[in-house]
Amino acid sequence: ELDYLEESLSASLNQLIGHEFSVGAGYRVTRSELRTNFTEFPTLLVPMADLTDEATLHQLSLFANWNSPTGLFARIEANWFSQELTDDPLRLPLGGIPREGDDFWQYNAMVGYRFHRSMCEVSAGLINIAGKNYHLSPLTPHPDIERDQTVVLRCRLSF
Repeated sequence: ELDYLEESLSASLNQLIGHEFSVGAGYRVTRSELRTNFTEFPTLLVPMADLTDEATLHQLSLFANWNSPTGLFARIEANWFSQELTDDPLRLPLGGIPREGDDFWQYNAMVGYRFHRSMCEVSAGLINIAGKNYHLSPLTPHPDIERDQTVVLRCRLSF
């Protein structure tokens, strides 16, 4: 028997600076709890038959945008992720060390051009500029984060 609970809180703040620039920040915290209960075994005889694992993920996003009236644009981002894990102490072997979460920054940059009325957009960028890998537990949902430096080319059409 599995019992999963997820609670999340997020906030964002965005500000236009003149006609071409904007900046923003966003924060999200997600707490997840997974209880695993093997009902076939009595907990008094097998304490590991009822375990609870918890994870808390903090996400901070900072960004700056430049949008030129000519159609050129650029965006830079700094994203921070920090995860705290709490394993059920019964799951740890004698003398075991609990798993640690992860704490890292990821930086992204993108430049491009939007055609008339934004009907088409062509852009290129570099995701995870520092090439920082991570080790997040899947217990808390998180966005698809690149593990290595990744070049992105995008063409978007709107009808």
